[in-house]
Amino acid sequence: INWNDGVCQYQACGQGQLEVAQFLHENGADYLGENSGALCWAADDGHLEVVKWLVELGIPVSGGELNKNARPLFNGILGGNIEVLEFLLAQGADPRETYELEGAMFPIHSAVSENQLNAVRLFCQHHTIGETINFGILDRDEVVYLDRIEARWPLGLRFSSGSRVPCHCTAIGKIMLALLTPSAQKRVINNLNLSRYTSNTITERKMLISALREVKQRQLGIDDQEFMDGVVCVAVPVTLGNGNCVGAIAMSSPEARMDLKAALEFVPLMRQTVRQLAQSIEPDNGRHQPPM
Repeated sequence: INWNDGVCQYQACGQGQLEVAQFLHENGADYLGENSGALCWAADDGHLEVVKWLVELGIPVSGGELNKNARPLFNGILGGNIEVLEFLLAQGADPRETYELEGAMFPIHSAVSENQLNAVRLFCQHHTIGETINFGILDRDEVVYLDRIEARWPLGLRFSSGSRVPCHCTAIGKIMLALLTPSAQKRVINNLNLSRYTSNTITERKMLISALREVKQRQLGIDDQEFMDGVVCVAVPVTLGNGNCVGAIAMSSPEARMDLKAALEFVPLMRQTVRQLAQSIEPDNGRHQPPM
């Protein structure tokens, strides 16, 4: 009963009519779609039970079997149903799979642009990056973590939101220092207590100023075991259209799991993410500029 090319079954899935879709399927309808169209529609509208049924029937959730225009994860983000996203990821949907219609965007970028904070957290936890992610600002001579997503691994760092760390030896601190105006940077550096935390910590002001020039040029903060032995970190700034840096996103990891070279491979993804984040707060016109 593929009346009108099976559109009835397709619509039943998209509208969350599970019993109707099952009845049509049991009576010979076969329009679930090789490109996961029915699954995408169900995910878009947040119909979890339909999504589960379609996956049980063998409809692929990601990968080469899908039409390039079918990406259930992206539809799930639009639908805003976190349970649908959790289920798709548990069934093997790839959080690093891009969507060509969105300019090769990753799911996490779509989640940011849709202001889906829970989805952003979920994708970070499912190995879009897989390591600890921090959002922080510079408050005088310290970095304050405003939000943090912990790595799923048992070996990791444990800082809570509101934690403060020094700015001269952390990735967020260095990128924020580097992007200050010359006068503000000079004022902060002259008042810094350049304590040594590891053998890699910069403890001389001239060396720090020199290092910050390179940080500014690369728009990239690096902590190569400067704050804690055995821990590496990279950070990129969240910069608004007016040039104001309102914070930075950093990824940190024990070197035993990810060395600095491996961490740097995630910088392009981090840059794409902060661009989306900056766009989402652009109407604030820089009001989040940290106090100096």
